[in-house]
Amino acid sequence: MIIGACSAVAKTLEDSFKAISEEGLDLIEIICEYSLMEIDDITEERRRYIKELASSYNLRLSVHAPFWDIAPCSRNSGIRNESKRQIIKTIDFTRDIGADFIVIHTGMRQRSRYNEEDPLRFLIESLKECAQSARESGVNIAVENTYEELAEDIIGLLDKLNEDNCWMLLDIGHLHIAAPDQVIPCLEVIKDRLISIHMHNNYGEKDDHLSLAEGTIDIEGFVNKLVEIGYDKYIVFEMAGQDSIRDSKKILLDLKDKYEVMESKKR
Repeated sequence: MIIGACSAVAKTLEDSFKAISEEGLDLIEIICEYSLMEIDDITEERRRYIKELASSYNLRLSVHAPFWDIAPCSRNSGIRNESKRQIIKTIDFTRDIGADFIVIHTGMRQRSRYNEEDPLRFLIESLKECAQSARESGVNIAVENTYEELAEDIIGLLDKLNEDNCWMLLDIGHLHIAAPDQVIPCLEVIKDRLISIHMHNNYGEKDDHLSLAEGTIDIEGFVNKLVEIGYDKYIVFEMAGQDSIRDSKKILLDLKDKYEVMESKKR
């Protein structure tokens, strides 16, 4: 597994790099959002600086595209085109800093919209355009489930897209709010399409982004299933505070080791 954390772990990008490196993680996910770093403000100099930071800390990179008010599925062509522009510009940024992949949201804020012809059609058209741009840049896209989306919605979308550089990112905190009984079972269904997992916890009501030590997600059951299906790709902790990522890393690795030892004794 390639284990990382998002750049919101500390108040500055530099402190986030430092904290993630100190905890012995492998990757930092750069969040391109208004409170952290807006994509239109990232100069060429800033891109070089981020690459140098990653090299100095020996950290891999992934990128989270803007998500507040972004709606590639919008019926409003102006909103839709601006959303595509920002996503494609973030794809260019992902390429420029040598990041492993880019995370995007669909903007389908109500699950019912997957049954509406126009939003789904506009979303597929938008994502195909983004996927083409990403392919030209050698970038993989990870489509993330949000609060009301189920894993099956994203898999169905990927099937319709039929783009080999588009994958699923499973956010377990989001799914715990939308369908808590599906957090573990969905892994069997999505395992071949899964490139990354956002790990954080909550109590099933709000997107709290708590450490794995808090909340009501069955983290042990989830980790056991990850080991069972042989998952070896990316896990990104989405939470603030160095203590939270330290605790979460220990919980994740301890549970993984515990399950592997238990299984080895059965052989």
